[in-house]
Amino acid sequence: MEKVKKKSVVDRITQILSIKEKNGYKVAYGTVENMKSNELRDLADVARAKLGKSVVMIASTDRDKGKVNLIVAVSKELTDRIKAGDIIGQIAPIIGGKGGGRQDMAQGGGTQIEKLEEAFRRFTEIA
Repeated sequence: MEKVKKKSVVDRITQILSIKEKNGYKVAYGTVENMKSNELRDLADVARAKLGKSVVMIASTDRDKGKVNLIVAVSKELTDRIKAGDIIGQIAPIIGGKGGGRQDMAQGGGTQIEKLEEAFRRFTEIA
């Protein structure tokens, strides 16, 4: 069942994400539920591959535990000017957490799910 759920999300990823054009690349963000960190990384890779030149942020919420995990993925062509680690460093504190990572992919998490929309707004400003 878990595998079926993940495949369904992967197949629909571009429908799940809100996608905007900005300066010649796509900025995309969205929320899924109860995905493990490795699944979230895989999903971000799929989204980045399908969207082409892009900056992607996906949040996975676990409302039972009151936690949210974030992943930011940046296309290799953009990492000279946009760094995933810098983005997550600014976004994670909004949801009461912290994060870090590489230029092309970074992760973070927090406990303030209710601030996720604010985090997405900030993401679209800085991505």
